[in-house]
Amino acid sequence: MPSYGEQPGAGTYECPYCTQRVVIEHDWEVLGECPACEGFVFLSVDDDAEENEGQPVVSQALDAIRSGQGL
Repeated sequence: MPSYGEQPGAGTYECPYCTQRVVIEHDWEVLGECPACEGFVFLSVDDDAEENEGQPVVSQALDAIRSGQGL
């Protein structure tokens, strides 16, 4: 799980606490804290719909886990 201060590579990352998304455009960029809630861990989000077909969206999966329903 990518976290604050790491260089996770180019991509989109979502805060599991508030679902704010952060985009890293270059592999050399350092992941900062969440701009919305100051969280420090993120989940990788793949924006390619074909690869994610049939898989729950990260924020929907997190909502299910938080509510005790699981996946």
